[in-house]
Amino acid sequence: MKSYFFVPASKLNKLPDITKKGIDKIIIDFEDAILSIDREGYLKEFIKIENFEDFWIRVPVREEFTDEINITFLTEVYRLGIRNIVLPKIISSKELVDVMLLFLKSNFLILIEHPKLLIEIKNVFLNYPEMAESIKGLGLGSHDLMAFIGSKHDYEQLDYPRKEMLYLAKAYGIEAIDIASMNISDEISFANEIEYAIMNGYDGKFLIHPKQIDWLKNETKISKENLIWAKEIVSKLPKDYKGGSIEPFVLNNEVIEKPHVIKALEILNNVENGE
Repeated sequence: MKSYFFVPASKLNKLPDITKKGIDKIIIDFEDAILSIDREGYLKEFIKIENFEDFWIRVPVREEFTDEINITFLTEVYRLGIRNIVLPKIISSKELVDVMLLFLKSNFLILIEHPKLLIEIKNVFLNYPEMAESIKGLGLGSHDLMAFIGSKHDYEQLDYPRKEMLYLAKAYGIEAIDIASMNISDEISFANEIEYAIMNGYDGKFLIHPKQIDWLKNETKISKENLIWAKEIVSKLPKDYKGGSIEPFVLNNEVIEKPHVIKALEILNNVENGE
């Protein structure tokens, strides 16, 4: 499972240490993590960083959902050559299309934080397939979403939007990124979130604190039991097996079919690559 780590733009001095931890994608947060009056100053500091264009950045487009959309900051970062954009607080598919049309050379991670966008975003994939190629992943801004609809932020209430977003991402071949855990002292709760994400097929997880990096690595390590299971399955395959259909067989009272073989091969490949 990939790690997507948010670094406040005010904490750029932490980047060298964070980079050493092997994060998959670092997101510099110019939205909720800092005051609006400080954004320009932090942006000037950010572009002094070597290869700053390689980072993802979360850009503000409005402070509240009641505000009109404002692309001033996004226009500036685009002018500076930044092309990896995390886009928050979009309300509808029309609004998303209107913004993306202006920045088509960008790569986007879309944060779904409004119920209307959750329902409508599939229209972008259906009606604007070429534009949708710029969308590299979907993530759920769970706290903004739950606050907007007036819901408690808990497992039961989040289950539907998490799965809705997950299926959309999987349907259109992009990454599904699970919610950020704001309780940075509750490892048990975090472990439960990782278990949920793995069981449901998420590709990544938003992280906001360095200790969560280690928690994620610990929770996503392939268990000894899974590794043994994978090796036993592969040992029963023909020596020249290169994919394709197989005749189902029974292993330890479990019927093994092609999906099991694909999963076993994936596990062994991840081990071989050190993942």
